[in-house]
Amino acid sequence: EKLGYILSELIEKKIIPIIIGGSQELTYSQYLSFEYLKKIINIVSIDSRIDFDIDNKENYVTKNYWYKILLRDPSYLFSLSQVAYQGYLTDSNTIKLMEKNYFELYRLGKVRENMMDVEPVIRGTDLLTFDISAVRQSDSPGTKEPSPNGLYAEEACQLTRFAGLSDNLKTIGFYNYESVTDINHQSARLIA
Repeated sequence: EKLGYILSELIEKKIIPIIIGGSQELTYSQYLSFEYLKKIINIVSIDSRIDFDIDNKENYVTKNYWYKILLRDPSYLFSLSQVAYQGYLTDSNTIKLMEKNYFELYRLGKVRENMMDVEPVIRGTDLLTFDISAVRQSDSPGTKEPSPNGLYAEEACQLTRFAGLSDNLKTIGFYNYESVTDINHQSARLIA
């Protein structure tokens, strides 16, 4: 929660905080910064999974931080969009619940089919949270949860470019990045 206060101070001074590293539950602190400022916001999450576990309400860790955000009262969340999630990594009940609450969901295949469909959503966001595990392992070896499937590096860059061109973006976080894994991978490539 201290991070939320720090971020709120930076946002109030028109400084865009960029968070690199740590687990994605820090998105909660990003959200709190807007709560402290009493500003209603749009959130976009780029992630291979929807981090919302209906059956595990007590556990607010990385896999369930949305639960904590969605329960806040009063809520400063206007809209939530999930981009590049993979259906087989997400519980179908979670998807149904998100759709029932009118959150926008963009599967990886749909994003790949037409990147321009998500541009307005990303350009309209105040808070962008990007889990590096949404990028396939061969393009991003420094992730805590590697997968052979995911966004290509070029696609990830294009999505973040949309956010960077926006006048609305107030804070962005890149999470679940492990520099040690990335460095070890690069060293192994140099030796080979």
